Amino acid sequence: MPAIFHNTPGAVLFVIVTFVEAVMGSLIVLFPILPFMVLHPVLFRKMVDHLMMLALGLPLVKFMFDVRVVVSGDVPVPREKTLVIMNHRTMVDWLFFFQVLMHYSSVKTEKIFLKKGPSMVPGFGWAMQMGNYIFLARKWEKDKPWLERCFKYYKDLKYTGLFLLFPEGTDFCEASHKRSDSFADKNGLPHYEYVLHPRTTGFAFILDSLRKTNMIDSVIDVTVGYPDCIPLKLEPIKGHFPQRVEFHMQRYQLSELPTETTEIEKWCVDRWKEKEVNLREFYTEKRSLVDIIGESTESQTTTNGTVACHQNSDLEPNGNSIKCGDSQGSPSPAVDHSIVPRKGKTNVAHTHFKNLVGVYFFWFVLTVFSVCGLYFSVIIRYHCLLAFAVFFAAYYVGGTDNCQLLAYNWLKRSRFSPQMTV
Repeated sequence: MPAIFHNTPGAVLFVIVTFVEAVMGSLIVLFPILPFMVLHPVLFRKMVDHLMMLALGLPLVKFMFDVRVVVSGDVPVPREKTLVIMNHRTMVDWLFFFQVLMHYSSVKTEKIFLKKGPSMVPGFGWAMQMGNYIFLARKWEKDKPWLERCFKYYKDLKYTGLFLLFPEGTDFCEASHKRSDSFADKNGLPHYEYVLHPRTTGFAFILDSLRKTNMIDSVIDVTVGYPDCIPLKLEPIKGHFPQRVEFHMQRYQLSELPTETTEIEKWCVDRWKEKEVNLREFYTEKRSLVDIIGESTESQTTTNGTVACHQNSDLEPNGNSIKCGDSQGSPSPAVDHSIVPRKGKTNVAHTHFKNLVGVYFFWFVLTVFSVCGLYFSVIIRYHCLLAFAVFFAAYYVGGTDNCQLLAYNWLKRSRFSPQMTV
């Protein structure tokens, strides 16, 4: 089946399916819980996070295009307070990384820092606003107060989540590469060929804010590489998806990181220097990231007492791991050093299976209800029209993400505020 979709019609079908699901999911599933933004903001946050997990967790890329996601290093674990930083090679890096989170951790409490543009896209933008993803205008005078408000909101909620940041600010393309080289010339820095120079001011502020609000225990530095096909810009629309994506992760405990702003910025710059060297070898010598970077020599302990250090392995639909060198996908076991509470690897596979069942059931029910409701029910049609109007009207007050913060702060000051922490 996957070979059928490695073409333009298959890719267009993928885009249509995901777009329709995003629109109908926002109109039919997310819109009815908007009142809880005021009635009970904590319950609202929990419901939206759970629904976002079901919507985002579907491994359509794996199912339709047979993309093999290869993981090595210090994988994230559930309920971990961490900041993930990653080089931004393509516009769809996050799509493949979601498969990693779904397998080892969760996309339920994962939040992304991203450009403002996607928030305006019907369906996807509405869902991400309600999920309270952190949209940035990439103008520091606007972004700094917005980040402060978002972190205060999460701190007041006592929220435990995983934050995903691309310090480069945009994906690697010809235009962004030229801007990066221009920045390097002005600041006496070397030209990079495989990464962009990171925006260290934002990274330092985010790390410092998460530290001050006690919402972080570690930073996971992720390097992503595409050994056979880099899906640049419109390539995915043509069905040109990679057959293999590699992620190598290295965890740094908070105690290992500097505290001064200038030192934090230098630390980030040093990580990107390492990425440039490693990725040059990865693409020119055709070696895997785990061979170049090497496995972590020491296990990293997280706050919940578990350890996450994983050998190079592929993610399979059944939640098991296979050796990356096994190109046929035979069941020979991988050398697995992942340690999770009590049940070890079986627990990871079982959790992944439950996630898959829940996700497929959610999509099936949503599809059937949407088709039948729109065809047979006038009420559902008017409901969708009303939701459409509300979401568009919300743009004029900063989006539903801004409304969440306003509602929460108002309730916090009122006498009738419900439970205000997760």
